[in-house]
Amino acid sequence: MSYRPLRGPPPPQPCCGCRSAAAAAAAAASLAGPSLLSWLFRGSLGVWLFGLLFGRRGVRCSSCDLKLVKQAGLWVDKDTEWVVGINNHTHVPADFSDKDRDKYVTAVQQILQRSDR
Repeated sequence: MSYRPLRGPPPPQPCCGCRSAAAAAAAAASLAGPSLLSWLFRGSLGVWLFGLLFGRRGVRCSSCDLKLVKQAGLWVDKDTEWVVGINNHTHVPADFSDKDRDKYVTAVQQILQRSDR
């Protein structure tokens, strides 16, 4: 009896150029100062950089752990393309800070209120 892994083949890794570019950007920002570093890791750019640096596959919601994609400036569920998830929560990437999360949720609620009119 041969051993078969339960999972399929490993997902493809990003090219060395992307990962090295992200590492170089993070190193340059850390040398330039803490204010530039905090700016660099803010919002969706920070989510993307962390994904490249630490090999995270996709962006996930902090509440329901679904995979998210960005469409027209909003984070939506990858499968249903909905902004709002179960129990009426707004999908927000888990890597957002509390400040960025509050700003994003407020902006999404304003957009949803305008579209209901």
